[in-house]
Amino acid sequence: MVEDEGDVCRVCRSEGTEDQPLYHPCKCSGSIRFVHQDCLTEWLRHSKKKYCEVCKYPFSFTPIYDPRMPDTIPIILFLRRGIRRLYGLVQIWFRALLVGIVWLIALPWATVWIWRFYFWSGESIAFSLNGQKLPNRPSDNNIESGEKKWSQYNIFGTT
Repeated sequence: MVEDEGDVCRVCRSEGTEDQPLYHPCKCSGSIRFVHQDCLTEWLRHSKKKYCEVCKYPFSFTPIYDPRMPDTIPIILFLRRGIRRLYGLVQIWFRALLVGIVWLIALPWATVWIWRFYFWSGESIAFSLNGQKLPNRPSDNNIESGEKKWSQYNIFGTT
């Protein structure tokens, strides 16, 4: 018969030491009951599971803080973190404002002027290829023909 070798880790099959004690984090019993903390965390990282694969018991980890940890957060640290977070929020809002200005103002304005340029240049090129001179267009201030300006039409019925 096999002699009882003592408690061993179910992952690395070595015994517990003072530096690496064995724990029993789930409801398993027998030879698969014990595991080193490092072996368990490595296995969980590899398997990407949060529970024991044998007994399906969910693992729960309690953070252990340094004994020198203060009971309360120092006000300077709290303010520094708050200012960093506020700075990050200001950056996000500034980016959103910039994107809004570009998409709602600058891009439509540029598109209108580009299309105006295309129509003007297309007309100019067409007339020049045919050997013709561009016709003079009357301005709003100097209408030599009998055409009326839009502002001269009485659309409200008043005189």
